[in-house]
Amino acid sequence: MTVALLLWSVFTGMTGIANGLLMLALSRLAFGAGEAPLFPTANSIFARWFPPRERGKATSLMNSGAFLGTAIGAVLLVPIIGHLSWRGAFFTCAVVGGVLTVASHVFLRDHPAQHAKTNDAEVRLIEDGTDLPPTSGGAPWRLFLRQRSFWALAVGFFGTLWTIQFFVYWLPYYLQHALAVPFSAVGRYTSIAFACITVSVLVAGLVSDRLLRIGRSRFQARNLVAVAGLAVAAVCLVVSLTSGSVLVSVIWLSVALGGAGFAQTLAWTIATDIGRAHTAAVGSWMNAWGFVAAAIVPTLAPVLARDLGWTPVIVVNAAVAVVGIGGFLLTRTNHPLRITSSTQLS
Repeated sequence: MTVALLLWSVFTGMTGIANGLLMLALSRLAFGAGEAPLFPTANSIFARWFPPRERGKATSLMNSGAFLGTAIGAVLLVPIIGHLSWRGAFFTCAVVGGVLTVASHVFLRDHPAQHAKTNDAEVRLIEDGTDLPPTSGGAPWRLFLRQRSFWALAVGFFGTLWTIQFFVYWLPYYLQHALAVPFSAVGRYTSIAFACITVSVLVAGLVSDRLLRIGRSRFQARNLVAVAGLAVAAVCLVVSLTSGSVLVSVIWLSVALGGAGFAQTLAWTIATDIGRAHTAAVGSWMNAWGFVAAAIVPTLAPVLARDLGWTPVIVVNAAVAVVGIGGFLLTRTNHPLRITSSTQLS
């Protein structure tokens, strides 16, 4: 994870010194490759450090940090761009990433036994509380690819990341060109939306873990809460089109993003629940399909907006969120993925 943070920081800084389209494209490609392992690796660490009843909360803390950074960045980067240009904004982000890289190297460990502050009794307590069976070798990819939940979770995350990445890539532009928000106010309105998802992912983890503690199944505590979040997102996206007020539209959009946050954070918890000893592999697979969605949205949204207007863009986002709902409903979170042809991870 520390290496991924380092690569993210280096290539973010390189984006700021790009002097041509080719260098810009290569630096962003390398940036994406460096960033890709972050969430799967972190999720695998959570599987080793937290028991099932606490994983929702742990995952939600990770996700809330990511979105809190976006909310803060939306406010701070606008004046930074105004004073230092877009290059200065990338340099600033690279420095922040460098600080986080050092913090990760100093404080973060993959296994409880590797941490200097844990004693033998604490390590045993942590390991006894997790549900990870011993494993040897890599993930059984061929067997995973023949299981419905493996594909269904990917579909659920595809729909979730499609919705979220529209906001990441296009919300400021949408505010300016569809809602006529002046550039000076774009950062404030954008921060409202990402503050909403920052809170929502925390609530999602707490609600999910609470449902587990009172005896609900993992499917009910994880999948149905994620489904509810995506349903809220789809409805609020469409309703936002009916408002004649910029502020009201932003509120609906913010609630939509918050709903998608429920699904986003619980998808990572589901990956741990069904992947267990192979959490990193399952999370990477799921994340790859999320990045497919993240690759399509930046290209498709402006094409649709140019040819048909922004209303179809929002409607398509809502429709893809509904597809994501189907994916979560088909994921059998109560049953871990099989690692042999005749047995399950149990």
